[in-house]
Amino acid sequence: MLTNMIHDTNTIFPGCPRWHYNSAFSKCYCVTNTLGTWYSMRDICQRMNGDLIEISSEDENSWVFQRFTENYRYYAAWIGYNDIDTEGQFQWVSGRSANYTNWLVNEPNDLSNEDCAALGNYVNSTGTWFGGSCRNKNFVAICEMRKN
Repeated sequence: MLTNMIHDTNTIFPGCPRWHYNSAFSKCYCVTNTLGTWYSMRDICQRMNGDLIEISSEDENSWVFQRFTENYRYYAAWIGYNDIDTEGQFQWVSGRSANYTNWLVNEPNDLSNEDCAALGNYVNSTGTWFGGSCRNKNFVAICEMRKN
């Protein structure tokens, strides 16, 4: 599956075909060019030897959001933060807890069983996250591949 890429001033990193590398975070990033559920988007990321993004800092969130909104006109992108296993106990897809979050005011609120987080791209958004139904089919995904 082809992907659109989040562009950086760096060139494509040799270990990340079709991905763009950001040395500040030691990760490669791409945005899917299809819409789908959190589960289907995670599957796409994993088939490309990555996973849904785990955002670890305000700097990384700002960098990703800036590139996501520059090149994409979608409402939101799935990220790897969720409380699928235990309601109210969010964790990254790796099982790590978060040291950084950027929830929109009054989120997460579990309205309509919203167990998966998305980075919003809506009017006046500042890269905040909101909860969504993991089965919502209307979001792209931001994938990452760690380069250690």
